[in-house]
Parts: sequence; structure tokens; C-alpha cells
Amino acid sequence: MKLIADKVGYQYFRKDKKLLFELQETSFEAKEGKITEIVGHSGSGKSTLLNICAGLLTPSSGKIIAGDTSLYDLSDEARSKFRNKNIGIIPQGQSVLKHLTVTENILLPVSMYGIEYSVELLDELIEKLGLKKLAGESAGGLSGGEMRRVAIARALVGKPEIILADEPTGDLDSDNRKLVLTSLKEIADAGAAVLMVTHDKEAEEYADEILRMDGGRLI
Repeated sequence: MKLIADKVGYQYFRKDKKLLFELQETSFEAKEGKITEIVGHSGSGKSTLLNICAGLLTPSSGKIIAGDTSLYDLSDEARSKFRNKNIGIIPQGQSVLKHLTVTENILLPVSMYGIEYSVELLDELIEKLGLKKLAGESAGGLSGGEMRRVAIARALVGKPEIILADEPTGDLDSDNRKLVLTSLKEIADAGAAVLMVTHDKEAEEYADEILRMDGGRLI
């Protein structure tokens, strides 16, 4: 499933009523079977664009089209269901629910909406991402790197056709960075469209297309 941003922009008013453009009018495609990487300085608008692509932040202008579906033509409920079925999100920072086990955290998106998943794929992800010994443990005791790997497994377990990754290798050591990037490459090779925003220079080796964002505009 291809992801298309068509003339997407985002603007807001500050408390002093000054209009600010966080994202200038932007168009691009994240193609099936490819990793598209967006790089740029902090505050350049990368995460804003990713949240818009995920259906989490309504743009001021333009459209996000996933396959044949225009995300912001859907109701909030329909967009949420579409996202959980078709888009896997790897957020920046901690995103686990600490009172749930590792396995329960991984299955959270698919269980919420009754989405079918493969037990074999679940076991494969847990094994590959080094979570087997932690699978039945509470997520409250995980390290930052382990939480990130849980988030990646959660994004992949429903076999979504689009993966959106916000700094997926942030705060990880070399071995874990390679593990994460290899996993994203494999999911892209299997046909998914992967869109990643990152500061990680090592990630460029895995990307099929690299775009740079500066001042809220893609170059």
C-alpha cells in the first residue's frame, strides 16, 4: 500500500496570535517495498509530518492517501480502525503500558479491534527481537532499549502495509540499532511501505530514498 502526502501543510496560532507554519506545503510518496527516510534537524517538522501521515494530527491543508483511502475524509472512529489495521507506528520515546506484560503490549493494537494476527509471526518477532525471556514479564521493568523493541514488535505483528517510524533507533546501542534497522528492511522487502524519520546516519545505509526537511519544507 502506497502512502501519498498531497500538498500537506500545518499551521497554528501562538498565544500572541501570530500565525506560524510548522509544515510548509509538502508532497511526497512512500512506495511499497521501499524505505523512505526523512532527515533533518530537531524542530524541522519531521515528527509533525509523521503524525499527520499516521492520521493523528489533522493537517491545515492537503491530503494523506493510504492506498485508495484519504485518511482525513474518514470519521475519527473510521480513521482509527483503518490505522490499526493498515498502519504500524513506532513512536519516539516510551510507549508501553507498564501494567501489561510484554506480550500483551505487543498484541494491544490488534486485540483492541479484533484484528487477525499470526501466532507464528508473534513468536518470530519475540524471538528475533530478543524478547523471548521477557514475554510473560511486566513491561514496567524493561530498559529503554527493550521498550523500543516491544514497540517495534507491536507495530509489525498485524502485518500492516505501511510502517511509520519516528527515531526508531534513538538511544539504542550499536547491536540494537542494527537489529531494528534490519527488521525494518525485511518488512520493506516483504512489500510494506516504510517511512522513517531519524537523525541516525547508520540508517541511511538501509534507505531506498532520502528526503531532507528544513524549516518545515522537504528538499
